Amino acid sequence: MKVYLSSTLKDLEDERKAVKEVLGGECIVKESYQAHESDLRESCLQDVGECELYIGILGLRYGFVPPGQAPGEAKSITHLEYEKAKELRLPRLVFLKDKGAIAYTDTDAGDLAPKPMGPIEKFRDQVSSGGPGEPRPAVFETVAELKLAAQKAVSDFRARKAGSTSLMAGQFLHPWEIKYEVSIPCVPGTDDTLKDILLACAKQDPRVQVFPLSPASEQDYLPRLDEQARKSRAVMPLVSPRSLSRLNERSLSVTSALKLIRQRCSAAFTLLVDVKRADLPAPLGTLFDDVFETTADDWNQASRDGTFGRLRRWLRERLPESSDRPLIGVPYMTLALTRAEAEAMRDQPDTLFARFGPSAPVRRPAYDGLCQRLAATGLNWPAGFYGERREAWRPFGPTAPTLDEFVRDAAKRVNQAPEGSRERRALRNARLVLQRYAFEEYLTDAFGSRDNLRAVCDTGCLVVVDEFALLHPDLRSPIDKLLASNNVAVVSLSACDPAHSSLRSLLDDLSYLHVGNLFSRFTEAQDIRCELAINSVERLQRWLRLVLPELMTTLGQQQSDPNLVRNVDALFAP
Repeated sequence: MKVYLSSTLKDLEDERKAVKEVLGGECIVKESYQAHESDLRESCLQDVGECELYIGILGLRYGFVPPGQAPGEAKSITHLEYEKAKELRLPRLVFLKDKGAIAYTDTDAGDLAPKPMGPIEKFRDQVSSGGPGEPRPAVFETVAELKLAAQKAVSDFRARKAGSTSLMAGQFLHPWEIKYEVSIPCVPGTDDTLKDILLACAKQDPRVQVFPLSPASEQDYLPRLDEQARKSRAVMPLVSPRSLSRLNERSLSVTSALKLIRQRCSAAFTLLVDVKRADLPAPLGTLFDDVFETTADDWNQASRDGTFGRLRRWLRERLPESSDRPLIGVPYMTLALTRAEAEAMRDQPDTLFARFGPSAPVRRPAYDGLCQRLAATGLNWPAGFYGERREAWRPFGPTAPTLDEFVRDAAKRVNQAPEGSRERRALRNARLVLQRYAFEEYLTDAFGSRDNLRAVCDTGCLVVVDEFALLHPDLRSPIDKLLASNNVAVVSLSACDPAHSSLRSLLDDLSYLHVGNLFSRFTEAQDIRCELAINSVERLQRWLRLVLPELMTTLGQQQSDPNLVRNVDALFAP
């Protein structure tokens, strides 16, 4: 593992020696250049880009400022190294020496040629700010404290790099932890030699996953790809002339699967070998954010390690910055009307409700009642409630956020909860990453999408239901099937004023809310992951903040005990 060790030199000599002892013989350590080597600035920054980890130690000296920089923007070589690591999204471990533990002679003000303290103070403030893209530095006073902090930080980084990240030391991974930076599917029987080369290279970095994926089995292609993509920040199919021919034979299923996967991962790339982007057929070529073009010679014995290193740096520049906390993927889905469906309910209710058959006399009054109660609140349903996509649904009217915005805001608040909070304890210091699934994947079975979505619900998913959707004849039965699992965390929403419709009346024997197993979970098991008839912004926000961390107890589990949610520790038992 290549590590870049950055600091000013004379004032932090003992600290640098301590960190190098921590790194030991298992790492190649690149270091900051001597101050007089100003002509090597570019070489220095190039060395940063060739490393996998940046370690910075900051005291109260800013360091040598290379000439030739724009007035007012000049930075020291130490600061430039840090900025280069940040630009490349390199993992960064930063250690700040406490000001009270620094001798005056080791400060810029106490130098033989005194300098202003402003630049180093500003640099220290930057890395301590907690702002976007800034690490969380460790503060130390003595070399011994630095050594202990560095040992822990480097050990944690090595564990993540080795694919053994855990939410608690000594305990197993969460089933849906996002443990790969990139997953590379290879078409078996076409790129086996390339696959073996990539597998050998990936031993250097277990955050890269290589796996076989055949397009020949159209019903299995999407479920298999989705299973691997849920654990990865990006997917990157390997495409060579031989595999491209096989992919073209099944272009419809492959393209359909990749379109859906784009909704879950941060990005979709492709690794091309002796293929140009222009060679990709139009439907396939437009799905990728970017391509990494290589030749077969780039992967021969002499070149493969260098090519793989370039690939990792290329990915690092394009993916969102890595988190210093484990990431858990959380599937979520919106079961709401589209604008066209809502307008059909409004304009042709007789024709639409007749399709319910014998249950029409029950469903139609429920629909009329919802419309009347909404009218009493001054909302003109469905105007402004819906969009082309179901996630564009605004459950509380045209001026309220969309459902997608509600869910993402709740996840952001959970992830930013302070140390010691209920959320952080439940998540075991992990971060949630939302992975959106579309109801259409069930309504229209595209190459196994229906079975795949049903399996996702069976192993854990957040589902938000539009109560009007329960009264649409084309949606009622699919929703009923999807909500049959205890592992679904589900809430139904209505903008109706609760004064116009008591919960007791909503739960009578003929209620339209009798769908899936919601009734028994809500009334008998009193499962907090199941909530009905939420009718205000505040109640929805509170429920999402409560249930998102609790989903950790059921995500990835085939069976669920509704009471398990009350004991989050049970999931992590040794």
